[in-house]
Amino acid sequence: MAVCKKTAEGFDLLDGESIEDYFKRIDWLMKKLEDRSKNIPDDVIVGRLLSFPVADGYAYYLVVSEVPLELEFVPAWDDWQIPEPYIRGLNIEDVRERVAHDRAIYDICSVDTIKEEGG
Repeated sequence: MAVCKKTAEGFDLLDGESIEDYFKRIDWLMKKLEDRSKNIPDDVIVGRLLSFPVADGYAYYLVVSEVPLELEFVPAWDDWQIPEPYIRGLNIEDVRERVAHDRAIYDICSVDTIKEEGG
């Protein structure tokens, strides 16, 4: 059973920040989180960035603790969230499956993979 107790900081629109600058900053923050998550050993889930498809986008969460399983909401772009009962129903195996899914999608869609295949 997972819980989501807090929201990641640094994703609010800053005073005087233009929307264009805000989206550039969010893109940069998300890239940092994605890069950090990709470089975590396969058997480790703490620090992983998880994505869940929602409507026309994704809900993003960071794994901050394995026992108890605790996630942190990442309010990027559209601020999509998954329902609280869904979060409570998650377990370690679900998170590992989500990590494997996200890694497979990244591997398929990465620029390096496309270049290797002649795209």
